[in-house]
This record gives sequence, C-alpha cells and structure tokens, in this order.
Amino acid sequence: MLDAPNVKDERFKTYGRLYVIEFAELRSVGKHRKAFWICQCACGSPLKAVCGEALRSGNTVSCGCVSRIRAAENILVNRENSPAVIKGRSAANKENQNGKTS
Repeated sequence: MLDAPNVKDERFKTYGRLYVIEFAELRSVGKHRKAFWICQCACGSPLKAVCGEALRSGNTVSCGCVSRIRAAENILVNRENSPAVIKGRSAANKENQNGKTS
C-alpha cells in the first residue's frame, strides 16, 4: 500500500525491462528521502528494490542483465577485431588472391 505523501505511484508501470510491482519503502539518500519500488526484471531474476528516480530517469532499466548482455557482445566484437584475427584474415585473403585455397 502506498501511504507515503508526495510519492509518485509507479505501480504496474514498465521501465526498460523492469516491471514495478509495489512500493517498498522510503530511504534516506544523502539529505533526501527517496521512494524505492519492488521490481521484476523480464529475465526472471529475483525481485529487486529500485529507486523511483532511477527508473524515471532511465538510469536503471534492468536487474543488470542488459549490462551483462552488452559486455558479452563487446567481447565477441573485440575478439573479431583483435590483431591476431585481423592478421589471420589478411593472410587468408593474400592466399586466396594468389590462387591458393585452404
């Protein structure tokens, strides 16, 4: 139940991959009190309390799964563009141009 004054009701809204289920609590963050909400991520991870301000600003869009996916994609891209792979590709291209096939 939302019984905190001056708190925007975020229940049943979706922000990125997070679906807001219910109000969690007001927490002191520095000099301010901020509303935290219980959210469920689309990936199925356990429920997580997230600051409403972070949801609305777009700073928090998932439980962390999006960061892990992007990191894995970057590893694959960087592996493809590594000097060893590029060197191997250029050597294979030279062989193909000279009529050699592997």
